[in-house]
Amino acid sequence: MSCLLAVDSVRCLALARLRLTGFLFSIISVSITSLVLADFDRKFENIFFLVTIYFLKKKAKNQQIDNNILIKYYESHFYIHLN
Repeated sequence: MSCLLAVDSVRCLALARLRLTGFLFSIISVSITSLVLADFDRKFENIFFLVTIYFLKKKAKNQQIDNNILIKYYESHFYIHLN
């Protein structure tokens, strides 16, 4: 995981949890983290990020592509378009 390319610490934490646990737990986790940090305006943005990463991982698995390559591509693409 490339935390330097992640947009913020909540998203970086969410991505780490997605890799270690599962999709549903990651969604719940990022929602709770957003509430604790009072980051309400970015909550849906972070959930959208998780959903996209989840489907990238699923696509990579179906096509037998290294999902780390797709995740790094998406992280850099997402970072560029937000700045």
